[in-house]
Amino acid sequence: MDYYNNQRYQWHLAKLSLNEYYQFVTSGIYPLDVPNTPAPPAYEKQPEELGIHAADKKTENN
Repeated sequence: MDYYNNQRYQWHLAKLSLNEYYQFVTSGIYPLDVPNTPAPPAYEKQPEELGIHAADKKTENN
């Protein structure tokens, strides 16, 4: 599992491993030292659109 999360680089994930990509998305800091760093990906949906508030309301009512 360590191999897939830390050493298997994904070209469609900004050429980073899964853990590096997660850090890049959450912090906005590209971990590799390259001259042209890519921009962090834009979020397509807001948390409200993903149903997070509906789940919160359901737990508050119980």
